[in-house]
Amino acid sequence: MNKKIIITLLTSIIGLSSIMTADGAVTETKQVNGVVLQKIRVPKTHYELGMETADYPPNTAKNSHMHSGVTLVYVLEGEIVLNMEGQPAKTFKAGESFPYPAYAVHETKSGPKGAKVLATWVGEQGKPISLPAPSNSYAISNKKINDLAHAFMQENKVEGMSIAVINKDKTRIFNYGFANKLKNIPTTSNTIYTIASFTKTFTATLAAIASVDEKLNLDAPFIKYYPELKNENNLNKITTNELLAHVSSFPFDFEPRPTTYPALVNSLNQFRSQRAPGSEYSYSNAGIGTVGYVLQNIYAKNYQEILADKILKPLNMNSTYLHVPMEKEKYIAVGHDQNNKIVPYTKNIEVWFAAASLKSTISDMAKYLNAHINYSSINDKNLSKAISLVHENKYCFVDKISCEQLAWQAHVISQLNKSTGDSYFINYDKDGNPLFDTKKIIENKAFADNRIFIEKTASGYGMSSYMVYIPDQKTGVVILLNKSIGDERIKLGRDILKR
Repeated sequence: MNKKIIITLLTSIIGLSSIMTADGAVTETKQVNGVVLQKIRVPKTHYELGMETADYPPNTAKNSHMHSGVTLVYVLEGEIVLNMEGQPAKTFKAGESFPYPAYAVHETKSGPKGAKVLATWVGEQGKPISLPAPSNSYAISNKKINDLAHAFMQENKVEGMSIAVINKDKTRIFNYGFANKLKNIPTTSNTIYTIASFTKTFTATLAAIASVDEKLNLDAPFIKYYPELKNENNLNKITTNELLAHVSSFPFDFEPRPTTYPALVNSLNQFRSQRAPGSEYSYSNAGIGTVGYVLQNIYAKNYQEILADKILKPLNMNSTYLHVPMEKEKYIAVGHDQNNKIVPYTKNIEVWFAAASLKSTISDMAKYLNAHINYSSINDKNLSKAISLVHENKYCFVDKISCEQLAWQAHVISQLNKSTGDSYFINYDKDGNPLFDTKKIIENKAFADNRIFIEKTASGYGMSSYMVYIPDQKTGVVILLNKSIGDERIKLGRDILKR
């Protein structure tokens, strides 16, 4: 392990503070001087241990903030007044110490002679230890969530909807309307929705687990794991990473659309790329759908067995299926198209099952999103490492506001005010096939604004879904509804989440 001492100004941790008079009035803004003394990785974990000092000028308040890890502060000189949210103010003098629990909102102020402190902290490696305090967001208010949900359902004529809101390690679930209005069956946490393209994120997570298991090289040509494919000239430059990130050059689907496995293999063997893999983002069921067969080949199991073993059991998800068991079919929500005509439930599983065929409940999806938000706390360390791998920025767009991860997409935080989803859906062609916009890829994988949110949309089979979260705030939202609908559900999710 590298224990090299890293000396740097800790502007991201200390930030700007306000000089205050004795009566509490703000007179000017100054910088608290901080220096990181040492930062080392904790062996065999995703955590790092850090130590720093901070000098507070006299009567200085460090504005409300929180820490992403546990912090212990020792007062070296002067005194510090600690205001911890929900607790009375406490004063600590030289020689005394106090802790900051992770994600506890607090403010610190120095006395008339200033103060110097020594802080030791444990946080997730590569992530900022100091974060801004959350404002009063909709994610904190049940009433505001209910108001938004009811207005959304009325405006968009939605019969049934379920929402999960995750705030740190706490989850709240809201169910509205009917899973089956004709039979007067309300939605519950057991209602089963088709989650369509959410399936892509499960497939990406399974592929990342296979990488951690050293069974799959994500940067190698995928045909290495697909012996039935003979089209080496056109497929041997396409990696599994590129398939999972929609940059493989695969179309959304092949024409004609394969309906059997032999037809699928034939389509892959006949494929001719129109652009260099990795050069352009274009949403593709065929790309991620192909990874499902790669996974079945390397594990010699069917997709549902792999899914259960690697994700569902470790996360205690008991209601997520490719094939809904007969005894659970009574919980399936009735889907509707955009004109509110019923879309019958089908038991048929299409060839791109790994891209769009899973069904699940809001309770299971809440556990799933919580795992992506709090992956470092997962007991299954291979799964934890895999989720971290999934959320690396792989291919960033020329607009410098979005980057594709593995089946998820990250955006700068300012995009919460908009409602365009990750697929960039445009419309349907004359044959009913979806059309998508494309995005050019650039080499630089860094955002100009390093505060981001991460999302995934899903739509199909008379249902629509959306999940989104802000990593540094550890807050997220899942929406499942039984109607095919456009960007409106994206706006709802972001309105619940945004601050």
